[in-house]
Amino acid sequence: MLEPGYPIPSRINAYLEYNGYSKAKIARRIGVPPNEFYDMLMLRKTMTADTLVRLCVVLGRTAEYFANYKIREKFEAS
Repeated sequence: MLEPGYPIPSRINAYLEYNGYSKAKIARRIGVPPNEFYDMLMLRKTMTADTLVRLCVVLGRTAEYFANYKIREKFEAS
């Protein structure tokens, strides 16, 4: 489980994996090459605010949701 302080791309990656989303399909939907999107999720490239906004629109979530993703999940499980 990710603890507070993990970067938002790591939290997005955990969300995508947990929900079974294809990273390649999501990358194409937000207009980013799949290999570049994967590098963002692995923290090898910086995710821009524009990319984050497009990703949030596609997923129907907010940046704040991902900022608190694993923290909230931990409390819901209690």
